[in-house]
Amino acid sequence: MLSVALVATVASAASASTPSSAAARAELRKKVSFEFEDTPLWEALSSLQMMTRLNFVLDASAPREKREAAVSMKVENVTVEQALRKMLGPAGLHYGIVEGTVFVSTPEKVAAEVRRSGTKGRSAEATGTGLGKRISVELVDTPLTEALDFLARQGGLDIILDPRARRERGQTPINLRGVSDMPLRVVLDWVLKLADLRYSVRGNRVFVSM
Repeated sequence: MLSVALVATVASAASASTPSSAAARAELRKKVSFEFEDTPLWEALSSLQMMTRLNFVLDASAPREKREAAVSMKVENVTVEQALRKMLGPAGLHYGIVEGTVFVSTPEKVAAEVRRSGTKGRSAEATGTGLGKRISVELVDTPLTEALDFLARQGGLDIILDPRARRERGQTPINLRGVSDMPLRVVLDWVLKLADLRYSVRGNRVFVSM
């Protein structure tokens, strides 16, 4: 079963206006039927991903008890959106469309991600640094330094991790599963949030610091 490593829940969060986002919204209106019994939330989302054309990302920084909340529900011929609301509500999670992906997290994190994708995203693509390239990622307990090297190769970027960040956060394990056809800048945002780092772009160089 395909695992989903980042996801946020719903409640009609706004979504970025891109073609991929429009396709995701259309997919959310399709009907599904399923039954889960004491199934961990991440596994339920993974199963839902396999039933649809949607990519789910469950925020790894969301509280563990929320990510692993037991899902027991049965639905027949309801929209994916309705099913998600019912699934995520008890865990206090929400979802939003971020660059065509269904991002699941706390309401505050979802709103922040949606805003970020609508503003920072376009300017990042305009730099021509490769941050707009769509990539697929499968990282399991990968040290941050190795994860950044992978992203740098994928986008043809020079990602520079400052000495303090390398010393204190370089070995932070990064876990991202089931991420496909996602803009590199979005993946980079998620990776750095897991290590509590930030970045700035100058030409073809990405500078990462604390």
